[in-house]
Amino acid sequence: MGLVRRPAISEVIATLLLIVIAVSVGTVLVSWASSYSSNALGGIASSAYRAQEALRQYPVIEYATASASSGDVTLMVSDEGQLPATVTGVIISNATSYRYYAQFYVYNGASWAQSSSVQIQPYGVVELRVDAYGYVEAGAPYSISVLTSSGARASTVVGVGP
Repeated sequence: MGLVRRPAISEVIATLLLIVIAVSVGTVLVSWASSYSSNALGGIASSAYRAQEALRQYPVIEYATASASSGDVTLMVSDEGQLPATVTGVIISNATSYRYYAQFYVYNGASWAQSSSVQIQPYGVVELRVDAYGYVEAGAPYSISVLTSSGARASTVVGVGP
């Protein structure tokens, strides 16, 4: 009699193991790709939201004055955007240097109160004062920028009086 060749059980098990390994590796790759794309797209969406929010905040420096004798720089800042803008700092710069002021004074209608931030409602106005004594000098032009928490910015140039 001739030998009849029958498939061994080990070949069936080996095939099943290869299928299980391929499905497992595929599942891990799909999971990793999903997580990676979710994080990447989440970061992009977050950046896009911040940019869109900054566009809806539109701070404007209505006027600015500076005095070398007192060192005061006074600003009237409005928000012409659709969202409230939170002012978090003021930068005053000349041709060679700049100073960042995280503390400033806000006029509340009766007196000046020191603050590190102030919120301006849409189409609202606030008056700010920065004590830049020793930095601003008479006759020199200075660039003044107001920074908001979302990255929106307003700038103007002012000459300093005596």
